[in-house]
Amino acid sequence: MVKVTAKNGNIEVGDYITSSDMPGIGQKATENGQIVGIALDDYSPSSPEQVEKIMVFVDIKTNFMSGGGKIGILDALTAGSLSGVSLRYILAAVVTLVTFSIGFVSFGKTSGNSVEALGRNPLAGRHIKSVVIFNFLLTFVIMLVGLAIAYLILVL
Repeated sequence: MVKVTAKNGNIEVGDYITSSDMPGIGQKATENGQIVGIALDDYSPSSPEQVEKIMVFVDIKTNFMSGGGKIGILDALTAGSLSGVSLRYILAAVVTLVTFSIGFVSFGKTSGNSVEALGRNPLAGRHIKSVVIFNFLLTFVIMLVGLAIAYLILVL
């Protein structure tokens, strides 16, 4: 049982219930945000400020309220991207992919050139191997920095 008010309109079975500006009192959810649960009873008081207990299926979560009835396929696909959380995941994935791509491409080019240089001048093999190791470490650091940036995007 949850105390509710009808400030956002009458409550029907299946409506989402969220918190109201009055502490400890719920109301019908009409916007995106946190919900307390789903109404299992109808509630239509004579006065919107009247408070009464109704049965609510408690399921605390963030909910996206769609604009109503019919939506187009493009709207349905982009609805998830309206959330800040999904945008963060997309941005973190892009940063990770770009970082790994830069790392692998640069290491591939430098290691290929190093093998070619080793074939041309075998006496400089020791120096060339140290350059390959340095390039590997540099690539590894670039990838770690990219992962750290992606992590910070998700956390902050």
